[in-house]
Amino acid sequence: MRAYFTASIVGKKYHLSKYHAIVDFLKTKGVEVVDEHILNVSEKDIQLQSREKRLAFHQQLEDWVNSSDFLVAETSFPSISVGYEISMALDRGKPVLILYSEGDAPALFAFHENERSPRSSRISSTSSGVRQIPDLRSSSPVSKRPTSPKWAKNTVSPNPST
Repeated sequence: MRAYFTASIVGKKYHLSKYHAIVDFLKTKGVEVVDEHILNVSEKDIQLQSREKRLAFHQQLEDWVNSSDFLVAETSFPSISVGYEISMALDRGKPVLILYSEGDAPALFAFHENERSPRSSRISSTSSGVRQIPDLRSSSPVSKRPTSPKWAKNTVSPNPST
């Protein structure tokens, strides 16, 4: 099983330990994680790239999303790029797990009437770290949502009415 991990590169200043905790947890579960584009790159590295390198990176990014079984996004820090990657994965029918720090939902949910995609789940991560993730292999990326989120500590209900 392969996961594509994404998060704000600028947000690494504040959330790098969470990024590592999520990636490490996935790896302990035997998941191959594509993470180097987040964990090993700085904002300055990206700014200094030529247009050709940025275009080549974008193609690599698409290849990683296409070859992954699901996407995991840590969204505590706002990032248009992360939203784009989430949209790309959903467009390709990939399950998406959206994680964020306790408190208000990320801004990417703010302008959606339902604030919920039928193909994504969201949980709150805590300072105590990641405990479990849903088994995305058994979820249909279109119609199944967890109804009893036993897989996460301090969850936000996946059903808006609860």
